[in-house]
Amino acid sequence: MALTFLQSVPWAFTKLLADIKSRYQNPDVYIFETGIPDEGGTLDDQHRIKYIKENLAAVVSAVHEEGVKVRAFTLWSLMDSFEWRGGYTYRFGLYSVNFTTPKRTRIPKASALYLRSIMKNREFLL
Repeated sequence: MALTFLQSVPWAFTKLLADIKSRYQNPDVYIFETGIPDEGGTLDDQHRIKYIKENLAAVVSAVHEEGVKVRAFTLWSLMDSFEWRGGYTYRFGLYSVNFTTPKRTRIPKASALYLRSIMKNREFLL
């Protein structure tokens, strides 16, 4: 069962943010729980890194080119968890969780390391 309703459309993100600015007198905008799943628990989640790059670039574009006041951009989620639609099948986390062990071991995925680099250096490259 794929989550076909989740699609990445970065250009629409910029357009939506500009529309919010125009319609609502440029309010502070907080973007929460944006993300994309993987199936199978891969640690090398390059598709998520691509998602982060493209969507973060769209938000930065809205901020710098449109003057939108984005105050926060957070991802869903920090760790793999139970999802209502697919149980433990879809993994949105930046950290992989081993659900078969009592300690629920957590390992950072490539996307966690990428995001850490962005935050540490306060910059990202496309």
